[in-house]
Amino acid sequence: MFDIAFEVAAIGMALVDVQGRLLAVNSAFARMLGYDPGEITNMDFRAITHPEDIDADEAQFHRVIAGEIDTYSMEKRYFRKDRSIAHGVLSVATVRDADGKAQLFVSQIVDISERKIAEHALAQANAKLSLAMGMMDCGIWQYDIATRRFTPSQQFIRLVGGHQATAQTYLEHACLVDASDRRAASLRPLLSGAVDRSVTEYRIRIHDGSVRWFRCHRQMLLDDHGRPEQVIGSVIDITDERAQVVHLEKKASTDALTGLLNRRGMKRYVKTIATTDLSTVGIIMLDLDHFKQANDAYGHAAGDAILVEAAGRLRQLVRNEDAVVRLGGDEFAVILRNTDGADARRAVDRVLRAMMETYGYRGQIIRIGASAGLAIGSERDRSVGDIITRADAALYLAKQQGRNTWRWAA
Repeated sequence: MFDIAFEVAAIGMALVDVQGRLLAVNSAFARMLGYDPGEITNMDFRAITHPEDIDADEAQFHRVIAGEIDTYSMEKRYFRKDRSIAHGVLSVATVRDADGKAQLFVSQIVDISERKIAEHALAQANAKLSLAMGMMDCGIWQYDIATRRFTPSQQFIRLVGGHQATAQTYLEHACLVDASDRRAASLRPLLSGAVDRSVTEYRIRIHDGSVRWFRCHRQMLLDDHGRPEQVIGSVIDITDERAQVVHLEKKASTDALTGLLNRRGMKRYVKTIATTDLSTVGIIMLDLDHFKQANDAYGHAAGDAILVEAAGRLRQLVRNEDAVVRLGGDEFAVILRNTDGADARRAVDRVLRAMMETYGYRGQIIRIGASAGLAIGSERDRSVGDIITRADAALYLAKQQGRNTWRWAA
């Protein structure tokens, strides 16, 4: 019965004497190494063992001979007939005589070569992924729904906590998210089943005290029964990207000569004003008087210098919450927030006085003035654009009535 079981076993088997000679091998072990059973019989086990694994195998082998142990198990590498490597798990049992002296070793060898190849491929893939994430300043994390355990990768831990940091709990991580971004960073839409994946951006205060922007891709994973099991996420630092976007948006919204908002910038600014509270919005539309004559007389460089000086004066006259816009040429707009009629009148008076002061250019004293139209939001206005239209009409009236003055909008 033993001979039959030995031969038909699905795993490799060998009988080994106390010198290490293979007395018999079954077909499974011979196939594992690419031999016929007769070719491998009577070989020393050391001849088919990888040199780096011989010492560990012999050490256990000699412990059995010495009577210290009766069995042992280890992973080891074998040489196939073509000298390629086969991986196996070796389990050895000892047959002893009546005096306890080792007579024979029964070895079982499970071929794990395919598993090792798969593990190696996975390790390579993980190494490449880790390298790619490192180059991208990218980290990954997973959140186990059943245990509520938050497991960040080392790269993620370093991104947020620095090189000396240790793993955090989900709550500790959530506390680092900027308070105004915590709703965006929340996992609630995923955990509630509202969505199965999402992309969000939020700010985190990292280890050095600075605030960085991160983009996070999150995906819900289901178990074999279709139930939510884990949320996995990848996080990348997009602070520089956000700064570049802000820079480009600011550049596109800013007048290159004066640094004031341009028409596009004004449209963006106006969108921040609630249409439900237009009664506190004042608009001053402003043209420089006789600017064309000064520009023609002294040159475009002088004209540019006048525009820059006028922009600086306007900027000094308004509050941080207000906005100054260069609409083009010598046309300007001042948007007043949280104002009323009396405050707006005082503001337009200050603006005209400032514009009428002389301008200097290369020793030349240049005198120009300004005309303005003022409008305050009313019940008939449906948008800031309506207030601007009325202020523009008032400006036209001021220019018709002699310039260097301002008029109320009807």
